[in-house]
Amino acid sequence: GHMARILFQRAKDEGCKVSVNWQDSDSSAAKAISDVYQDVQILYCSGHVGRAHGNQLIDRKTSKSFSAAFIRKHKAKFPSITEVKCVCSGKNHHQGCGCITDGFIRSAKINHFLCCIQAENNPAIYEQRMRELGKYHARGKHQWEDGQCSFHPHRLCSCGKCGEDASEEDLACTGKDYTSKFVSSCPLHALAYEIECDTRAQRAASVIHPDLGRGHSNLCEAAFSVLPTFHSKHLPLHHLSYMTLTNWGLIMN
Repeated sequence: GHMARILFQRAKDEGCKVSVNWQDSDSSAAKAISDVYQDVQILYCSGHVGRAHGNQLIDRKTSKSFSAAFIRKHKAKFPSITEVKCVCSGKNHHQGCGCITDGFIRSAKINHFLCCIQAENNPAIYEQRMRELGKYHARGKHQWEDGQCSFHPHRLCSCGKCGEDASEEDLACTGKDYTSKFVSSCPLHALAYEIECDTRAQRAASVIHPDLGRGHSNLCEAAFSVLPTFHSKHLPLHHLSYMTLTNWGLIMN
């Protein structure tokens, strides 16, 4: 915090202009740069947001009820939160129970990543698709009264000969309805995921920039090279591994 502010002040004194700062959710970093650049726009790294999205679901995976504080926070927008029950209440989670699973969480993180990519420079698209994921897609609903999922086809090839990229209009066979691989049928866990997606959707303008699109702070984080040299010898190996994995992720982006 304090050292960051000193560095930002030095950058400003040397004529550096900063209008957008990509970062994780560290409030001290936001305060440090805002103290120097009062008009700076704080945006959050899509990689960190995706990781936090997954971590929230991990925390919910084993839960079978909502805390009183969580209910108070969300009951105005989601009134059913006071009534929903976990299908595994009073017993252990089991395969196929419909609650959040590791596979569901992996799929959710991938879907969030794809939302960031497909949104390009439009935060409204990110917001819309995150809400569709939480309210419909994860429950296995892909068409509803006044809309449909906007990020996947609704008919797929059923013969195996049309090709994976064939559009609905190009299908030579009768096709089959699209289905979600991981569906949350548990009322409590489905609502927990919807609330988490709604939370991300509300922050769309802090994730997708109208000119720059999504941002990633891992590049600068991976390139630091001072502190590891002052610690035990295994840390530089961790540092090299982090740099390599991060660069792979950036290339995949």
